[in-house]
This record gives sequence, structure tokens and C-alpha cells, in this order.
Amino acid sequence: MYTPQWSFRHLALGLEAAEASNTRILDFALNALESEAVGYERDDSSEAFLLIRCIDSSRSFPIRTLNDWIEERETYRRESYYGADIMAVAWMLSCTGFNIVPPASQLFLGFNTSGTHTSTPILFRNSLRDVIAPISSAHRMSALFPGSAVLAQNSTGHGITSISNCTSQHTWAYMANATLPPPDTLCQQDVLSYGVPYRE
Repeated sequence: MYTPQWSFRHLALGLEAAEASNTRILDFALNALESEAVGYERDDSSEAFLLIRCIDSSRSFPIRTLNDWIEERETYRRESYYGADIMAVAWMLSCTGFNIVPPASQLFLGFNTSGTHTSTPILFRNSLRDVIAPISSAHRMSALFPGSAVLAQNSTGHGITSISNCTSQHTWAYMANATLPPPDTLCQQDVLSYGVPYRE
């Protein structure tokens, strides 16, 4: 889900191993996928990561009953059919019963719906097919920040993980002097999924 363009060889190996009931190869492929998704070894199970995540999401999902959780999961499903159930279990349930609440000065109470003006306009970038953070969320956030822009890339994966000269040029221009792309800019990726170079 995160980097299908670069992870396909391990995904294919894992699927082939699962079909052949080869758990040794399947375990290798799944571990390789996990490490390759971010390009380095990571430990998402660490106590620090869990603590930070739960404090950051304090009061964000007021889940007190099973019905509360089901309702929130359905909200996720409307946004991202494929990633919803994973996020509903991995993120929402992991902080259930967590009673540490940051001080009021550190609580995020939501955005000003009438718009927040920033000294530099914000550039939101995302792929069209991101099952964790859909492009619709980038447009919804952009609407809260007048003068901001959304740069979309016609690719699959979480964030922008595939190579695109178009996306890079717009990003560099933004980083150099806050130049935003024209409205509704859609960049194409230079590498197709599974690491195959893109050719017209």
C-alpha cells in the first residue's frame, strides 16, 4: 500500500509463497516489504512511538464503546475502502483506555473553518491513489487555507513515492520561492508501478 512501485517484487514473492504454503519464504517477503516501504529498518512497536501517537491523537477519536468504534471505522471506509480496516485496528484501538492528556496549550482543537491565512501559502502534494491519506483530504485541507494549492500526481502509494520530474519541478519551485503550481495541476509519474520506466 505504501510503495507498490518499489515493493512489487517482494509482494509477488510473498503471494507465490502463500499460494505454495511456504511460510519461510512468506515471512521473508513480508519482512522485506516492511523494511523496503520506508527504506530503513524501523520499530513501530516501540513504546516511544506508541506514546507519541496516543498523545498526539488524544481526544481525536472519542471511542468509548464498540458502537463508537464501528461508527468511526465506517467514516474511515468512506474515505479509504482498502486502508480503513487496517487503520481502524492499528491506530484507533491501540490508544483505547489511554488516559494521558497533554496540557490545554498542546491540544489541537480543530481548524478555523472560516480559513487560516499563513505567511507563506501551503503546497499540499499527494498521489491520486493513496489508501491511507486520500487526495480528497488534501483538497479538504487546502480549502481551510486560502491561497494554498494541491499538487496531484497520477500514481499509487502513500504520499508521493514514485519518481516524477513534473512533481519535482513544482516542488523545487515552491521550496525556492513559494511558487505554487496552477490550479488542478496533475503530474504523471516517470516510473510505472513495479519499477518499470514510463515511456510514451
